[in-house]
Amino acid sequence: MPGTFTSPKRFRSDDREQNKTDDPFYLHYGIRLPKQLREESVGMDWREFVSTYAPTASTTISDMHSEQLRAGMWRFSAKITTRGARGPLHSYREFTGTGPAQAVTHWLADMGRGVEILSFHQFTVFEATATFLKVTSGRRTVWVMGLGPDRDNSTAAAMSAAAQRLYA
Repeated sequence: MPGTFTSPKRFRSDDREQNKTDDPFYLHYGIRLPKQLREESVGMDWREFVSTYAPTASTTISDMHSEQLRAGMWRFSAKITTRGARGPLHSYREFTGTGPAQAVTHWLADMGRGVEILSFHQFTVFEATATFLKVTSGRRTVWVMGLGPDRDNSTAAAMSAAAQRLYA
């Protein structure tokens, strides 16, 4: 999977001053956003940032669990909720692969919502995880954010937001 994994950056004092006024994630959590996303979201307040980059998705992937198998493989399971006119519809899926992003990408593709990750950034935020993705459907490219109690569920939340932004 193409992309990058980054960890929080150390700041020079002039970087901190700029981030305090321009970076909504820094204002909320004290961690700087990836540069392109920071430039795109300059001046947004927290509510606007969340509604833009982590919108409530019509299809969400949650309650993700993983079990390590042999040869670097994992079994992933998750609840998929689709919200429609008749209320939410829940289903459960499993996938065996090498990582949570691969599993979620597979599940979304099965639902006709292909998502390709161009850039991947994940940070520990207190006792949770924040995932930032730059994604494309081939026609559109967007940034998204997912928050979750662990790396897998944070990735699933970000991918759910990606499908929403790309296909809504």
